[in-house]
Amino acid sequence: MPTLHQVMASEPHLLKQLSQVISSEDSVIFLGDGCYQLSRWSLANSTFAMTEDLAMRGLENTVAKSITSQDWVNMTLNHTNVITWK
Repeated sequence: MPTLHQVMASEPHLLKQLSQVISSEDSVIFLGDGCYQLSRWSLANSTFAMTEDLAMRGLENTVAKSITSQDWVNMTLNHTNVITWK
């Protein structure tokens, strides 16, 4: 049962909590202010970030695959569960 974890806030404690529950088949997407946490993320799970959110915040992305809004919609449909961390 793959889960899509949506990180939407820049609170550092969220990543610690997420790292305790994530499985190897899960994916993580960083959205909005959650993109500020990309540099703190080190797990090897499938990691994504919204292209628009990165650009709006002037962030360089070296950790995640940049995706579009349509890609994000498709991801929510292809995962059994979606959990939002905020």
